[in-house]
Amino acid sequence: MSIACSGLTQWQWGKLYRERLAALRGKLLDPDTVARRLEKLATKINPVITKIDAEQGKAHREAAAGFIKRIRERSESIREQLDRPEPEPPKALAFEGRTARTFGWESRTTLGQPRFARSNSGGHEGGGALRISAPGKDQWCGSFRTSVILPPGRYRFGGLMKTKGVEPLGEGVDQTHAPSGGALRISGRQPSWKLLGDQEWTWVEFDFEVKPAEGEGDSAVGHTELVCELRASRGTVWFDEGSLEVIRVDVDAKE
Repeated sequence: MSIACSGLTQWQWGKLYRERLAALRGKLLDPDTVARRLEKLATKINPVITKIDAEQGKAHREAAAGFIKRIRERSESIREQLDRPEPEPPKALAFEGRTARTFGWESRTTLGQPRFARSNSGGHEGGGALRISAPGKDQWCGSFRTSVILPPGRYRFGGLMKTKGVEPLGEGVDQTHAPSGGALRISGRQPSWKLLGDQEWTWVEFDFEVKPAEGEGDSAVGHTELVCELRASRGTVWFDEGSLEVIRVDVDAKE
């Protein structure tokens, strides 16, 4: 999969998305209204299921309650995102040879309420670190993200990571397209594997491509969102901030 940079930029689409989401939030995305609707439907459906199989009826009640909980958590995540200052337009990375350091990392919650921390001494060899923790047995997904501008080409997002006690999400969570664990990736793409369990500092890479928009030639640029993520039922992941870099893999190192 590649990132095409046609029409509006990713940042411009993001701005429109935030504006539309803010407009809809109070009308269609009110969690109390959605919860009442789901509870009403569950109240009608559950007696029929329970009459057929009491255990299945219990499972249905628990599933409905869990679904409503996740809707409320997602609504809270949306509120937090909209309450933040609007992101600044992405900046072009400064490459030295083939490599560019990253900057501007911001936390984002996708599932549950993971804990985020940024320290000056928790990284590899005492450097800075980004930390995401899943504090208890539940469903958690959080990330640090930054948007960058890249010219068309093939790239590698890499850095050092370590994990402690990272456990996969439980049954009932679709992991076909988004496996559990700690990972480096870009928005819209998932690696085939992620770090689980206890892992000391490990170099991890994710390859991707930025393609020019049709008719714009090789001078066009693409807006890419880099992601440092934890998706797990429990555990902690650290990302060594000083090691996080983007490498251009289709440029001769001598250039």
